[in-house]
Amino acid sequence: MRTLLNLALAATLFGCGEITRQGKIAFVSNRDGNFEIYTINLDRSDLRRLTNNQSNDFAPRWSPDGNRIIFNSDRDGDFDIYLIDADGKVTKAFESDSAEWDPDWHPDGQSIIFGSNLDGDMELYLFDLQSEELRQLTNNNRDDYNPSISKDGKRVAYLSNEGRENPQNNEVYMIDIDGGNKRRLTTNNKRETILSWSPDGASLAFTLHPCEGWNCEENNDEVVIYNLEDSSMRSISNHPESDEHAYWSNDGSMIAFDSNRDGGQLQLYIFHRDRGSLTRISQDTSHMDFWSSIYVFD
Repeated sequence: MRTLLNLALAATLFGCGEITRQGKIAFVSNRDGNFEIYTINLDRSDLRRLTNNQSNDFAPRWSPDGNRIIFNSDRDGDFDIYLIDADGKVTKAFESDSAEWDPDWHPDGQSIIFGSNLDGDMELYLFDLQSEELRQLTNNNRDDYNPSISKDGKRVAYLSNEGRENPQNNEVYMIDIDGGNKRRLTTNNKRETILSWSPDGASLAFTLHPCEGWNCEENNDEVVIYNLEDSSMRSISNHPESDEHAYWSNDGSMIAFDSNRDGGQLQLYIFHRDRGSLTRISQDTSHMDFWSSIYVFD
């Protein structure tokens, strides 16, 4: 497991006849039964299973330096946040009697942000892994969740059902890292999930669902890029099947997402920002590969 983050194992991604990047994807799969965390090189080599337990593990996110992965797991009853280090050791990152969801890294690599029902409804919290200082960022009587921090560490984008009659619906909001200057970014009759801030700070990637509520019968979820300067939105997946769980690579060159466009279960895909093309990573639709995070090595 010490080779988990060894740069020598970072493979080369081929697309449209040219070598572009070296990197790894951390993702969730049920290929061995329940949902566990795996990594794979971008050329589909060196598949590795990182977690091994009877519970479910979700939402892996690479640390800014590529040396750790943070993720969600219900192995202790409710959903908590865990860390995998370069030795493959798994430790609990945050201890509480509540549920914590959708962890993401602060750019300093020392703090994490997440949604938690510590005070009853879901609010956003920032937690320092070294000092163990916990700071609450939002405070209202609705649910705030799925935070993503800008790479300069100054702003937080998140989802909230504030202002929505149906609590299953949401919009995209933004606040400053101190919890002030809240503003609403989207206004529509659809539902957004899984926010990811681009490294250049100019845009957000997320899934746009075709109708309201969690029980939407339509399955043509789209991965979109939302431009923060002019509030424009464009789809990068453009397919009638389900495309979900978008996440920017740390260098901004790619977006990883999952889709069932080739039939069967969700599989991993890469969107290349520079040329607008897709590369399919996982190939076996008999199991589900999804909810990924991509790290590109220098």
